[in-house]
Amino acid sequence: MLDLTIRNARLSPPQTELSDIGVQDGVFIAVQPHIEVEARQAMDATGLFVTPALVESHVHLDTAMTAGQLQWNESGTLFEGIQRWSEHKALLTEQDVLERATAAVTREVVHGVLRESKK
Repeated sequence: MLDLTIRNARLSPPQTELSDIGVQDGVFIAVQPHIEVEARQAMDATGLFVTPALVESHVHLDTAMTAGQLQWNESGTLFEGIQRWSEHKALLTEQDVLERATAAVTREVVHGVLRESKK
């Protein structure tokens, strides 16, 4: 028995054939036109497009959680942003960067798109 079956999922537009997705222990173990195995929970995607989780893959962990620590970029330009960061970068310590980066990654994990919501 599977934990979850997602039925009638569109995996890549303009795909016309729909697929079922079988999940066991949080892992996709089957993707095929029709899964015969029973599941504890079933969802019907009704032909909707199903994608992998969308995550922020471009993160500057050295700058994470520094809002308010440096002068604000009043003009909003890239050039002023670079100038402000250059001024602040000279004040950073390895410990400070490590602590902020760890806190930022923890927040992403806790609030990420893969988090299961308990209702």
